[in-house]
Amino acid sequence: MEDATDPTGPKDGDPKNHVVRGGAYTANAAVGGNCRSAVRRPTEALMMNGFRMLVAIDKP
Repeated sequence: MEDATDPTGPKDGDPKNHVVRGGAYTANAAVGGNCRSAVRRPTEALMMNGFRMLVAIDKP
């Protein structure tokens, strides 16, 4: 995947200002030593984290 530029600008420890699409912001996509979440709102995290939970509810 190709890196895209972080529209909010460079952050401390992120000299290249990269964001890996569908992943986390990194200065080095191969190492990912200074990752931070690309999701900024809790509602986005619920939709994008890839986890779904199904709970069976018995009828009363």
